[in-house]
Amino acid sequence: MSRFLPLAVAVLALWVPRSVAAADQIELKNGDRLTGTVVKYTGETLVFTTPYAKEIPIAWAEVKALTTDSPYWVKLATGEYVSGRFVARGDGVHLESEKVESPAPVALADVLTIGIPPGARWSADVKASVNGSQGNTETFALGVAAEVVRETDDDRLRLGGTVARASQDSKDTVKSTRGYGYYDYHLGEHWDLGGLVTLEYDHFKDIDLRTVVGGGPGYRFIDTKAMLFKVRAGLAYVNENFREAEDRDYVTAVVGDEFRWKISETQSFYQLLDVYPSFENGKDVFLHAEVGLRQALMSRLFVELSLIDDFDNEPAAGRKKNDVQYLVSLGYKL
Repeated sequence: MSRFLPLAVAVLALWVPRSVAAADQIELKNGDRLTGTVVKYTGETLVFTTPYAKEIPIAWAEVKALTTDSPYWVKLATGEYVSGRFVARGDGVHLESEKVESPAPVALADVLTIGIPPGARWSADVKASVNGSQGNTETFALGVAAEVVRETDDDRLRLGGTVARASQDSKDTVKSTRGYGYYDYHLGEHWDLGGLVTLEYDHFKDIDLRTVVGGGPGYRFIDTKAMLFKVRAGLAYVNENFREAEDRDYVTAVVGDEFRWKISETQSFYQLLDVYPSFENGKDVFLHAEVGLRQALMSRLFVELSLIDDFDNEPAAGRKKNDVQYLVSLGYKL
């Protein structure tokens, strides 16, 4: 056994420095250096892990140099995806791949994403609100919502739904369900061509099923990692089945907007609006609007304050025009 001991020590001596060195390194503009692993960079913040911290968000504007031990998918300002390894040299940061080594340094400002492969990007969240009371008055209210978003460089699909139930003294006071789907195909830097489908049930508005199918062009005034503001206009077909009133169907215009603002790494705001004015009757207008403020509690858990307004200028007989919900929800990002 003594014959193999020097050989084992030599092998171990060669292996340990190599494994320790096998890590990503970041140099910041203030001179600090970090060693660990790059998780991803999505356009503003580089997520980095170290042996002593799970995830560290680093402002990309503060990164001076970057070296990665392994290749990552990198999207450049040209729209090109490259699988390569960052190497810091005297003349700047180079992006190397197995086949091609860049002849000149890569400007970090031209790097749009790191660690996000080409193709579809998925995100999803679920949220719920519950409250109630017992005693002289018994109340219960439940709201559940879920949304899935699929994005590529060419298009965007948003699917979701909400369920609301409430009762007082064992009698239902709220009983509604809504599902939706929005699709946008990007025609260029700003223009979209999109479609939408919404399905709605509301027991107390006498709506057994309201189906809306529409589409038209849209325009993105702002589309960055921190903010999205777009408007859309087009035509829609509306089919309404009522529990008591006479069913009807008609054609409307559809005008809407979508605004999303990532205020910080932990806070975000959104506002959504769809308005449907009928061509047959100028007074027959209904709309759906949402406003919400989200605060992250942990990496995936969040709390959200939201307001939802459903307005119908010509509701079924005996029903009010406006239904407004105020919600405090606890949510989870999948």
